[in-house]
Order: sequence, then structure tokens, then C-alpha cells
Amino acid sequence: MTDGEGLEVTVEKLVPGGDGFLRLPDGRAVFVRGAAPGDVIRINRLDKARGAWLVSERELLAAGPERVVPECPVASTCGGCDVMHVSRAEELAQKQLMLRDALERVGGVAAEPAPLTTAGDSVGYRSRVRFHVGKGGKLGFFARGSHQLVEVPRCAVADPSLNQALSAIRRLARRYPEALGGFTDVELRATEQGVIARFVPRDGIKPIAAEPFLRALAKDMKVAATAREAEQLSERRAVGESAFVEIPADAFSQINVAVNQELVAAVVAGAAARGLRSFCDLFAGVGNFAIPLARAGLSGVMVERTPSAVLAAQRAAAAQNVTSLRTRTADAARALTDLVREGKQFDLVVLDPPREGAPEVVSGISGLAPRAVAYVACDPVTLSRDLKPLITAGMRIVSVQGFDMFPRTHHFETLVWLQAG
Repeated sequence: MTDGEGLEVTVEKLVPGGDGFLRLPDGRAVFVRGAAPGDVIRINRLDKARGAWLVSERELLAAGPERVVPECPVASTCGGCDVMHVSRAEELAQKQLMLRDALERVGGVAAEPAPLTTAGDSVGYRSRVRFHVGKGGKLGFFARGSHQLVEVPRCAVADPSLNQALSAIRRLARRYPEALGGFTDVELRATEQGVIARFVPRDGIKPIAAEPFLRALAKDMKVAATAREAEQLSERRAVGESAFVEIPADAFSQINVAVNQELVAAVVAGAAARGLRSFCDLFAGVGNFAIPLARAGLSGVMVERTPSAVLAAQRAAAAQNVTSLRTRTADAARALTDLVREGKQFDLVVLDPPREGAPEVVSGISGLAPRAVAYVACDPVTLSRDLKPLITAGMRIVSVQGFDMFPRTHHFETLVWLQAG
């Protein structure tokens, strides 16, 4: 028996990753998967993995005051919506706490983030969902921390049109039982022009057996099953009152249209309020921030390593008569080095890196002599780590704002504004 087993304890809060957190009487930090703040539990088994203590078996003695019945019947087994057992108000409060704690613990920054910005509904909001294909053509999500497929009848947070498309795929798959076996995943996107279904071949080549299935499905939605087909299928999406982007089926896009518009508006408004005239967007994607900034009167350079995303941004800019935006198809770190060597300077640097952050980029941003940096992050821990070199280089944090891009999960976006001096 491990010390701590048999103890009755109370979960204190949620932490990045979605686990509950508590401390044992001996001071050890312990994590509890699927817990809610205020839950009183009896620890039946305590394991140590990767240096952390985890409650792997427990008994719920008393539910916390904000524990609720999830909106989805498979929420406890699916690896997606990991805080659906917590009330919506408590979810938002816990996310704000996660952000504040990460800034202080990892970044050494004492800041009180504003309450998270929300928009739209907390269910039915996802415009893009990726379903894994299992044995027998089953469609679902992996259970948290494993590759065990959890088949889902529908996804509670997906746009209703995506659930309709999922049903259509299943109906056709029963008619063509061998069709889905050649694919690993199906990504569905809800667009203003209808649903796009992108199938990912298991061996990189579109299976011949799937052709009749794909042709039949194409009567109800747009279908892509090769890289070339995915590049040719794109959606046009509004990212503000006066700007839109084009998103190829193989390119990244934010999954919450309403919240993304709020985030873009905050970046554009922040640039205007500071009187900034030029910008460099180092992880630009399809121009989610770059095109609206250019439409607002700034001139700038957008950097993106995915060729199809850059081409889409060029098309969207041309369609909107945007002439003040230049593009570079390159890795952000390499492009930053080149821009500094060329002596380029910008009033504003925008960062929206992947979840792992941008440690190889932040230390060199001072070479562009920005008056301000707008750092958009989907992970509060890597964000807090990346803020250190910026602060060391003389930038100071002036605002921290969370955006609830992923309701009913522990994930959220953060916008941090930093200024020189």
C-alpha cells in the first residue's frame, strides 16, 4: 500500500491538462483525472508516473458544488471534452485560475487575467472535427491517454451539420462495408458553403475499394481523399466585419468561428489603439490575423511554412484588394533570422504558434525592434515560458486576456499584449 491510499481528501482546483489537483497532508501534489473542484474522494490507489502522483482509483464520497451531469453520454470515456462534468461558470473561473497560476509559476509573472471572453454556445460550436476510423469502420475518438477508440453516436460540441454528415457517412459505409478500412481518419468541416469531408488514407494512397463510397458521398458534401484534392477544396470564412480568409481542407483553422472573430477583433483593436502601422505575423496560417490587420490599414509581412496556406492567403488578399501584405513561405525561426539580417523592423510582431510554443523564436524578436508584441497561445504553460525572453529583452506585459475557444474542454486561447520599455 502506498502512503496516501485510504485517505479522504478534497480536490482543490483544476490544472492545465484538465486534471483535478490536491495536496496530501505530507505536502505531496496529487492529480485526479475526471475530478471537479470541491469533490471529496477516498484514494484507493495512488501511482507515480513521470515524477507525478496520480490517483488511479478512487471513490467519490461527495460531489463538489459545481459538478454537473455532462451534456454528452460518453463524456467520461471520450478523450475530448474533459471538463464537461463541471458547470459552465466554474469551467470559466477555473480556466482563468489556470492562466494566472501558469503565469506566476512558470513565467514568474504576477498578473490577474481578465475573465475569459466567450461568444456563441458552449455546445454545437466546433466547425472542424476529426474522427478516427477503427476496426469495422467504427468512427469515434480516442479515450484519453490511449489509442482505444470510443465510438460516438454524435458529438455534442460539433456543429449540427457535422453530426448530420457523420450519420450520412455511416449510412453509406453500411452499403460499402470495405470503404472505410483504407482510411485512418475522417475530418469534417462545417463551412458557409456546406460540409467538407477529408479522408486520410491509411497507406498514403486513396484505396480503390473506397471509390464508389466516395462518389456516393460527394452527392451530399464536398469530399477529398488525396493531398491534391484537399488543396483544391477550400472554404471562405469571415474573420471580422470587413475581412475574410480562404482555408484549404488541409490547412489549420480555428474551430470556434464566433470566438475567433472576437480574438481577431481584439488584435486589430489593440494595434489601432497603439497607433501601430506595420506588422510581422510569424505563424500566420491562412492570414487569420494578417489579412484583417492589412484591411485595417497596416502594412506587413506574414510568414507561414505551409505552401497551400500561403497560396490561400494570397488569393484572399487579392480578392479583397489588399496590397499592403507580403508573404514568405518559410519556417518562423528561419524567416526571423532572415528578416533581422535584412534589417527589417516592424511596429508589431504577432505570434500564434502551435501548442509547443515558440522557444526558438521569442529570443530573437527584439531584432525586429517592435514597439509591441501580440502573443496568442493555446497553452498557458508554454506561453508563460516564452514570455520570459521577451521580458528579459525589455518588453513589459500590459494586458492578459483569455478567449474560450474550446468550451467544455480545459483548452483556451490567450492574448498577451507586450510593449517595449
